[in-house]
Amino acid sequence: MAWRVSASAAAKQCRQVKQRARKAHYAASQRRLCLCAWEIIIPNLSEAWTAQQGLDLYRVRWQIEVLFKAWKSDLHLTTCGYWRAERVLCQLYATLIGVVLCHCIFATVRYTTTEASLFKAVRILRRLIPTLLPIIRRQWWGIGVWTDRLRQALLTFA
Repeated sequence: MAWRVSASAAAKQCRQVKQRARKAHYAASQRRLCLCAWEIIIPNLSEAWTAQQGLDLYRVRWQIEVLFKAWKSDLHLTTCGYWRAERVLCQLYATLIGVVLCHCIFATVRYTTTEASLFKAVRILRRLIPTLLPIIRRQWWGIGVWTDRLRQALLTFA
């Protein structure tokens, strides 16, 4: 499946190709620069899919890839210690609860701004979560201030 990209997207891609070539001490080929004007996907789908459907499916798949990468790298979903099975399950469940909370909180920010990074949001949440524990100990006194601070940090830095 192939289709032309916008002129600005093609120019940006050409700049990136030239920059990578310059850093690696070679010249980008004319063929490679011509390919910058095209979006090419080689799927293993049946022929019944249109190019637009393939592109839509690719975009959704990419979002899923980004989601799993955030889970693995920033939330350490794939790491567990050498403990009893019960403790590993507790750790896994706690991490999955954290994943759900991160995405619920991130969703509110994502709908208010188009430029939001899931990776940055997860890092901000990981930094601010320890400050939530004293609030829970005080019967949630001060949760409003904490959520305001979290929302402002997400809007500013994520």
